[in-house]
Amino acid sequence: MAKKFDLRFRFFVLNVTDYSCRLDFRWSLSLTHPMAPSKQNRFNAVHSAITKTSQTDRSLPIGTLASIPNLIRAGGKSQLFTLIYRDNHRLDRSSLRGRDILVTGPKGFRQFATLSSVSYRHKDKVAIATYRINALGGTWDHTDNGVYRIALTGTVNDSSKNLARKGSLGYFRVAIQVPTIKAFQPPAIARNSNTADFQITYTDPIGLNISTLDSRDILVTSANGFRQFATLVSVNPAGGISRTATYRIQTASGSWNHSDNSIYTLALQAHQVKNSSGNAAVARTIGSFQINLPAPALHYGKALQKSFLFYEAQRSGDLPRNNRIEWRGDSGLTDGADVGVDLTGGYYDAGDHVKFGLPMSSSMTLLSWGVIEYRNAYQKSGQLDEALDAIRWGTDYILKAHIANEEGTQQFWGQVGNGELDHSYWGKPEEMSMPRPAYKIDRQNPGSDLAGEAAAALAAASIVFRSTDPAYADRLLKMQFNSLSSLIPIVASTLTPSPMPKNSTNPMAMSMS
Repeated sequence: MAKKFDLRFRFFVLNVTDYSCRLDFRWSLSLTHPMAPSKQNRFNAVHSAITKTSQTDRSLPIGTLASIPNLIRAGGKSQLFTLIYRDNHRLDRSSLRGRDILVTGPKGFRQFATLSSVSYRHKDKVAIATYRINALGGTWDHTDNGVYRIALTGTVNDSSKNLARKGSLGYFRVAIQVPTIKAFQPPAIARNSNTADFQITYTDPIGLNISTLDSRDILVTSANGFRQFATLVSVNPAGGISRTATYRIQTASGSWNHSDNSIYTLALQAHQVKNSSGNAAVARTIGSFQINLPAPALHYGKALQKSFLFYEAQRSGDLPRNNRIEWRGDSGLTDGADVGVDLTGGYYDAGDHVKFGLPMSSSMTLLSWGVIEYRNAYQKSGQLDEALDAIRWGTDYILKAHIANEEGTQQFWGQVGNGELDHSYWGKPEEMSMPRPAYKIDRQNPGSDLAGEAAAALAAASIVFRSTDPAYADRLLKMQFNSLSSLIPIVASTLTPSPMPKNSTNPMAMSMS
């Protein structure tokens, strides 16, 4: 009997994509022949042996990057993103180990993403993995701006050990906007004004948060020690991406003048000015301005006038009719009465009511020296007459204090008033009522320092008055000569001063008459 064979081949190519290729091969061989039952059984066995269906898994796992919004807010420390892995059979859980994703970005950023969490679905055919990368400087800020690319490293595989293809999955962008300084208008410094305003224009593409502007935004400093936070005065109400703020500084000297001259630097402080996303402007130096005000003309005449008024306020005795200190009157009119010598006049010392010969004589020497050296300047300032009056008031008293004869100075009264008693009195010199004893130096109780200074004052004053009052100059010089001639043996023969009396606080050696 003739035999008939039916041989069939089938070939299929299925599911071809960019990432996987599924091949399904099927071969079948059938024999058709009318056979006896026993022969049919043998045929079935042969058919089972030679009929084979082969389904080999060649499909690669697929990774898809979920949408990532741009990172626009500063301050965060990390960025999360999600990948969805899919496979036709089953993913190998152990292959997701944390070095699956490499992220690269600006400024050499290169970091393996850390696997934060993963969940599996559909019998491990789907895995949803969340990864994290950390900001390069610790926190995200505008310096991190740029594109960050996310790529598979080729470590994720399925249960058939098919590896996910390496390569880029996508990217996310860091786009942090911060307020910036668009313009700075320095202040106009006006003499005699105590404040100065300046303006700063801020700009931000997403809008400035004006509620963050305050009086801690700008620190103003200078080399002369000025350090002040500028006070916010106002903000331009107009909207838009730019807003102008007016700030104010104030001088500590009461009004701007040449003592404020310096370069002033303005510094924007960190974490102060922010935009609507909460991002703060970066701390920076905004700019500087210079104050260069001319110094006022120096009024030496006024300075001298005040100096001579001070001397006049310290006058003792019967004051002249042209006394310029209205609140001072005659005082110390009985000075010297206890010793029978007229010791009225002269100057009180250091705001007290004692009259000390040594500092008074020293002052007259210095005043005279000033007039000798700068007489023309005193004349031009209009204070020469006042200088001469101040010197004469002192030298007249020094003349009174000398008791001399043809043999020279016999006594010099170097102090009127007791320091202890005087310092216990807090009142006007015009109302003094305590005793005012007088103290002297003489040949038995020498004081060459006092006598020498008195002689120097008289000698210097004689030069001052030589051109205007030669008779007075001669009188001063004569007394000065007599004083020196009498002091020479005293100085030469005396090495130690005599003790001070118990009731005197003057450091000079004197005796109380």
